[in-house]
Parts: sequence; C-alpha cells; structure tokens
Amino acid sequence: SDKEIVFDLPPDLSGDITTRWRLIGTDGHVISGRVSFSISAPASTTTLTPAQQPSPVPTETTVAAQPLPTETTVTPEPLQSENFVTPEPIRVALRLVNYAALVLLGGLLFVEYFLAKGSVTTFAARRIVHTSSLALAAVPVASFFIFMNDVRNTGESFSSAFSTAISLTPGLMLAARAGIGVLLAGFLHSALQQGEMTKPFLHRIGALFTISCVALAYGGHSRSQAAPLLGIPADVLHVFGISLWLGGLAALLLVVIPAVNTEQSLEAFTRFGRVAQPAFIVILVTGVIQSLRLHGGITTLFSSTHGVLLLVKIAVVLLMVKFAAKNRQTIATQVRRGSPLSESTKAHLVRASIFEASTGLVVIGITSVLVTATLN
Repeated sequence: SDKEIVFDLPPDLSGDITTRWRLIGTDGHVISGRVSFSISAPASTTTLTPAQQPSPVPTETTVAAQPLPTETTVTPEPLQSENFVTPEPIRVALRLVNYAALVLLGGLLFVEYFLAKGSVTTFAARRIVHTSSLALAAVPVASFFIFMNDVRNTGESFSSAFSTAISLTPGLMLAARAGIGVLLAGFLHSALQQGEMTKPFLHRIGALFTISCVALAYGGHSRSQAAPLLGIPADVLHVFGISLWLGGLAALLLVVIPAVNTEQSLEAFTRFGRVAQPAFIVILVTGVIQSLRLHGGITTLFSSTHGVLLLVKIAVVLLMVKFAAKNRQTIATQVRRGSPLSESTKAHLVRASIFEASTGLVVIGITSVLVTATLN
C-alpha cells in the first residue's frame, strides 16, 4: 500500500530508540515489526549580552582549566508492555483444522447425496460428522478471541475489545462462522438421531456449508485483494472442488469401501472418478483466477513467500493428479476386460487412494500457511 501513517514522537527522546508497531490487515492478519534509530541531543549554545561579556584577562594571571563536563549515560526506558501475541504456529494449526473439517464434511455430504445413500449414518461417518461440526464451531470461536486480542489496546476492557473486534469485517466473519458451525452441529445431530439424512436436511446443511465458505472467503484475501466480486465466488468454488475431490475420496476410503464388497467397491470408485475429474477442472480454473488476482503476473511467484508456497502447492496437486489418473486407468482396464475386481486390485486402488488423500492433506497444510504469507 502507498498509505503512510504519520505520528509525533514523544518529546525529549535521545539515545538508541526502538519503535514497535503492529497493524491488523483488512483480511484480519497481523502485520508487525520494529524500527530502530538513534537521536543525538544537539549541543546547547549560550548567547551572551554585552553586559555579560567577560573582561579581558591580565596576561600575568594564570587561568585554571575548567574540567570538561562528564558524559551522561542515557538509560533507555523499557518498552511499554503489550498484549500477548498468539504465536503463528497456533494460528496455522487452527486454520488447518478448520480447512480439514470443511473438506471432510463436504466430502461426506457429497458421498451421501451422490454415491451411497445412508453412509452418513454408519459408525465411522458419525465420528467424522461430530468431529467436523465441533471443529467448525470451536475453531472460529478460538480464532475470534485471538483476533480480539490482536486489536485490543493495552489495558482496554474486554467489552470494549469485543465491540471493536465485532465491528471489523474479519471479526464479524469469524463470529458468523462460529454461529453457522453451531447450527450445522445442531442439524447434523438431529439428522443422526433420526437415523437417516433426508433431502430437506441435506439441503439445509448444504446451504449452511455454502454460507460458511462465503464467510471464510469474505474475511480473507478474496475480499481484501483485487477484484473481490470475482475472488469471493472463485474461493467458494475452490473449496467446493477440493471438498468433492479430496473430501469425497477420504469419505470413500473411510466410510464406503470398508462397508461394501469388492464389486461394489469398483462401482464406487468408478462413480467417484466421474465427479473427481470435473472437480479438478474447477480447482484448476479457480486456482488460476486466484493466482492472477493476488500476483497479477509471474514475477512475484518466484520472489515472494506466497508465490513460492503457491508453486509448491501446485507441484503437490499435480502429484495428486498423477495418482488419480493411475486409479482411473486401473478401473478402466478392469471394465474393458469385463473381469471382476480382484482383492489385489482393490487393495492397490485403496493404497493409491490413501497416498492421494495424504498428499491432499499436505495441500491443505500449505493452504493454511498461504493465507498469511507475504504477497510481495
């Protein structure tokens, strides 16, 4: 930004000075640093009036030399105490948990709706639902309190800091996501209590899931950087694509495959592959849009932290695509031959899919770091 913040220094400063500054970006991220400099006190000069001019000294008089003023050591005042700043690893861990919960829940809802109705009521799926919904409610609450501490002035009351945080867009979006997480947990609990996931329930949960993704995008780079009207929907579609591909694959491995026989596994992998391919296209297109929005060219891709991490993310995604293509090739070969899926082939598909899903987890981890990486 070309904006400048100008302020007056305290009076009577001298010696070595350290100025500490901290700002909160429009995307809610903390930007801080220190500036060190020195101030040398100017030598004082005294102008004498004619009446004060000294009389000439007789030549016979010896004038004793006056001692030079002794040096004064200035002890710097200690820096003013400030609020505890949450370490960056904790912030990254919270974002990682939030992204993983979104992807897992979105993938499970996709599997329930398109691949295997009733899978969400299985024991494994119930654990995923409860854990994901709890994370989507708890993580934004924790993030909100961290944000509130970031904007809180030293000595400011809790109520005043809360009011300030909720009045800012990132804080408001965190509060909205926390409320949506609570609603999601309530709807999912009611559905599981009934023993089935009806379409009306799925539609409500899908709407809440979408609103949560919009709030996530609106509180970050998608709104704060160039072309937010393009960035926000692109970000939401990007999360949708990852949820269908990576979350759907995780739900397939953890919920569906262990509950069906070998032939049904082949059908499940086949149906999943039909959706995974267009999901990857969505991820690719929206990823390109976001990269152009944030960087505007290829120069900063190699010179900035954000750009380097983005290139690493792209490389890992291409590795995922390679393993996904091998899985589809294996299934296509079985279908062409018309032979039943063997246990060894199923085991191969499962192993390759586990590696693909694990690689996807690395992608989510890189994304958790990317959101606060330096853009230039």
